[in-house]
Amino acid sequence: MAKELNVHYATVSRHLRAIGKTKKLDKWVPHELTEYQKLYRLETCSALLQRNGKNPFLDRIVTCDGKWILYDNRKPSAQWLNKNESPKRFPKPKVHQKKVMVSVWWITAGVVHYKLFGTGETVASDNYYNEIEIMHQKL
Repeated sequence: MAKELNVHYATVSRHLRAIGKTKKLDKWVPHELTEYQKLYRLETCSALLQRNGKNPFLDRIVTCDGKWILYDNRKPSAQWLNKNESPKRFPKPKVHQKKVMVSVWWITAGVVHYKLFGTGETVASDNYYNEIEIMHQKL
């Protein structure tokens, strides 16, 4: 727009803000599907739903996932500022901060089992095997 109007980009930006516009980034999506891929997914899902209607199997699927959770007890405070004022800075947490991993097992009815693994503890094969055993007992 600045090039077309032969003005500096900051001038365009300032005028856009003056009329209430804000700069927002696009949302990232993994990729766009082709029509064939969409149709294939639709057919596959339809077949699975039809199969589940005859012989229910979705309730027997157990899913597991793990997620690292960072401890960050700092609370940013909300600020009411004039348009031209900048908020106080709130530093990002350090990369090597204390963290735990949560491992969650669930079925369609909800969470079956979860466990928190401490810093330095991982979901290695031994821990994973133990988690499967515990989850299986809870089913």
